[in-house]
Amino acid sequence: RGPPSDHQEDLEYFIGLWGKKAELRRFKDGAIVQAVAWNDENEVGFRNQAKWNGGHVEKIIHHLIRLHYGTSKVSVCLPRFLSIVDSVATDKKDVLEIPDAFTAHQKIMSAFESFSDFLRKNSQPSTSGHQQGSALGLPLSIDAVEPLSPSLRYSELYPPTPHSLLGGSTMNRKKISSAIVFDPILVQIRFGQSSKWPLDLRAIGAAKTAMLIQLANGIEKMADHNFGLLAVHPTYADIGYKGFCFRVIVRADPEIRMLQRLVKPTPAASQVLRVLTARHLLASRHHSTIHAVHTLHPVAACVVRVAKRWVANHLLSGHITTELIELLVAKTFSGSTVFVQPPSTVGAGFLRFLDLLANFDWAREPLVVDPRGHIADEEYDDIYKTFQESREKERDGGPSMYVIAPYNRSIHDPKEEQDWEAGDVVKFSRWRPSVPSPEWVVLSRAVHLARRSMEHMHRCLSSFDDTDWQAIFRQTPNSFKSYSLLMRVNTDFLSDHETSSTSGNLEVIKSEDGTKQSSFSRSMKALSIGPKAFRQKIYRNLGPDQSHGIIPSWRPIHGLVEALQERFGAFALFFYNEHCPEVIGIVWRPQVFNPNPFSAKLSENSCPADDSFNGGILLSRNLGDLMREMTQYTRDIVTSIRIFDNRCLPHFSKRRKLVHK
Repeated sequence: RGPPSDHQEDLEYFIGLWGKKAELRRFKDGAIVQAVAWNDENEVGFRNQAKWNGGHVEKIIHHLIRLHYGTSKVSVCLPRFLSIVDSVATDKKDVLEIPDAFTAHQKIMSAFESFSDFLRKNSQPSTSGHQQGSALGLPLSIDAVEPLSPSLRYSELYPPTPHSLLGGSTMNRKKISSAIVFDPILVQIRFGQSSKWPLDLRAIGAAKTAMLIQLANGIEKMADHNFGLLAVHPTYADIGYKGFCFRVIVRADPEIRMLQRLVKPTPAASQVLRVLTARHLLASRHHSTIHAVHTLHPVAACVVRVAKRWVANHLLSGHITTELIELLVAKTFSGSTVFVQPPSTVGAGFLRFLDLLANFDWAREPLVVDPRGHIADEEYDDIYKTFQESREKERDGGPSMYVIAPYNRSIHDPKEEQDWEAGDVVKFSRWRPSVPSPEWVVLSRAVHLARRSMEHMHRCLSSFDDTDWQAIFRQTPNSFKSYSLLMRVNTDFLSDHETSSTSGNLEVIKSEDGTKQSSFSRSMKALSIGPKAFRQKIYRNLGPDQSHGIIPSWRPIHGLVEALQERFGAFALFFYNEHCPEVIGIVWRPQVFNPNPFSAKLSENSCPADDSFNGGILLSRNLGDLMREMTQYTRDIVTSIRIFDNRCLPHFSKRRKLVHK
């Protein structure tokens, strides 16, 4: 907003600064003044560019540089960087069928709020005399429905879209798939305090399953059209509501308290307590912590999603978890000083994430993430003391990434808890990480990749190169040679080729109908359509065929990698891209090649190290047997195996490429 027309000197200065963008406008307060409007969309922009990547500030800088310095092409940042996580802005309604990330998350949260209200309302005991119990038939009322999923805190890279087989009114499509590739939206229900819970741990577990069964039966009897899929498993229930799949678990506080009160718990009981604590208590607190950061800094959620894409494209899925990425990004936004303010754009936030991962001294320092300042200054001494104890004078002691959040405070001696005062918490508290961290060798690989990616992005920014930045999200043929083996996955098991680690296109391109689509939009469209083998046509006046059932989370390669890791994790590490698992990289552990004295425990998958019998028989791992056993797991999924480590050849085959028949 500039000066009025009668201020000639100020008017000339204002027009000289803004050029033809300055125009005479009348405002609601009656003032008629010169002004500059920035609501036009002449250039390619993204739907959330104003919130995530400078928006109008970037347009103003572009205009001033072009006007006063005569530069036709101006690039003050990476203009297409948001293509990874956002859709191109457009007015065409048919293109808006696939929502942008922010809108998609909001739709999920709206469905969650409705689902939560439904469960709480219909689990309350009826006040009418002719009806006993609640509408859902549950013996206890649901006190709270707590969100746990990244989709409910803006962290999901590809948030789920409504599906026709999951209830409610959904988008019109000619084809749908009965296999849903999006992750279910995880929530947990808490019941009000009651003495009806059993006093035996196994009985409590059976009661939790019975609650889920009764919940599904009650929903089915109510015949609400908003509900679709109803599938109950021993530990969770998948419930389709308004087009989304909610995975419901039951939190039973008496179960946790019973385990905490054990005087001499067995190793099995201690393990169960750790699992339940992480699944119900820590996960809920982590969600609250991260959601608060994303509410205060909307850019942080977008940086998390970019970081997840980077981690996946470098085949680190499963090693660096979503929760760990969220904490690292939260540190970059909450650990700033007065000299370094929190990032205001996605590119700056992602560079801070890479810098933290690449340059932090993970071996000698704990990373404390405290967005709201809940950790007192004196408690930092206890954190460092616990960290030093975990290292035990060795660099590799304890977890590789010692990341501490406010919810990681634990009680050192539970028997003395009742005698504590508020000021004595520091004396007895212990701080231990709850988020899983990768192994040291994986962390070294991630640190190296982060350092190289950060250096490459700096070169792109300094040279104003707005195309070569895509290289940090790709694997080259030479980078694959760092693996011992490389398994090529059948393309029938891939749903989204846009997120490929080798050939993914991150640019904004025109589709067949002439509309511009970002990489995010193309991936969302592919994931919404689903796997080709499970697609079915939708005819007018006929509902979709549900005779073959619904697969709420179709991730076959994820299950394969988990099975391989469980069986062969002592011998090798497995790497893959969870979004486009076209290859599975395998790295043998060093101890696999070390000869060991003969032992009956080590005889499985072993062979004599040499023909010499002097001083006893030495055994080494028979890599050929291990790889042949792996092929039994990967049959019909993996089409070929490429061997890069020559030490595997004498055990298996002289051929460099093996094809399953």
